[in-house]
Amino acid sequence: MSRKSFCFVVLSYNHQDYILEHLESIKYQIETFGENFDVQLIINDDASKDNTVRLIELWLKSNSALFSRVNLLFNDANLGTCQSLCNCLRLLQSDYCKLTAGDDVYSCENIFELIDYTSEADVVTAIPVRLIGNELTISRSEVIFTFGMEYVYNSLAEITLGINFINAPNALYQSRYLNNPEMLDFLSKYDVVEDWPIHIFIANKNPDAKFKVVDKCYVYYRRTPGSTYLIASKRLKCDVYKIYDYLLSTKMGVWSRFKLKNRRYCFGLSSPLLKKVLNISLMIYLSKTLLNWWGINKKLSSFSCINNLEACQKYYHCIAEQSTLYFNEADDK
Repeated sequence: MSRKSFCFVVLSYNHQDYILEHLESIKYQIETFGENFDVQLIINDDASKDNTVRLIELWLKSNSALFSRVNLLFNDANLGTCQSLCNCLRLLQSDYCKLTAGDDVYSCENIFELIDYTSEADVVTAIPVRLIGNELTISRSEVIFTFGMEYVYNSLAEITLGINFINAPNALYQSRYLNNPEMLDFLSKYDVVEDWPIHIFIANKNPDAKFKVVDKCYVYYRRTPGSTYLIASKRLKCDVYKIYDYLLSTKMGVWSRFKLKNRRYCFGLSSPLLKKVLNISLMIYLSKTLLNWWGINKKLSSFSCINNLEACQKYYHCIAEQSTLYFNEADDK
């Protein structure tokens, strides 16, 4: 029986303080859970101005044997997240792949088990856990709203037009969508917002596309002063407006169009409070979430990270400590 192939796709930019933790967490996944997989690695660094590239190369000198195939793409100029991702996906040859940023950290859960859900869903997502500094934190409201998607929406198409709580670091997509030339063409029209266009393309390709929320966390997503939504805020806003305009150019009902125009208007408001209270789609989402509170709260109470955050934190510290060995080696050189 042939082994399934799985590719870790990594997008890095000025991640010298985090890239080794990310790579060490991939190593943990492979050594702990990846025995039955042919594992590949694609990394695209988007013209980092720090030592990210040097650290990647240093880590691979000791760990390249983990992978059957490694592709390194080091951009000479900053191309943006979407173009960098397109460059990676053009090289994709695996049955499955996982997209992550170089500052996130794979959790102690088995990332390969997410594959089991792809037979029933076109997009699989899991529950977000934030990594701020060296501490894992859980936003209960964020977890509640993520669980709520399965109660509020019936399809991925509904999510693309509504309030979207698919956590990008924890999302897994069927590879047949990612390496589709039409998807690459669509994604290349945008700059730094990659997840929403991917969802839109999949929903356009398959209007009946399904999604699944798994009650685990597979990737701790890091929030730093260098996060895209802060350092590339103008580029991000431009992308979001382009996405709204694209959606509004498509065929939809009067009510859906009204809600989307309302969301676009609220997005442009400067007041965080008004952005929320005037957002009709958000108010509808909150209302439907409250109506399904019993089921959502039951899932929340069984979410493993809430009950075992200390164990997750201990795992992360082990990953962080292991990564310091390469920092020390880099300093010696």
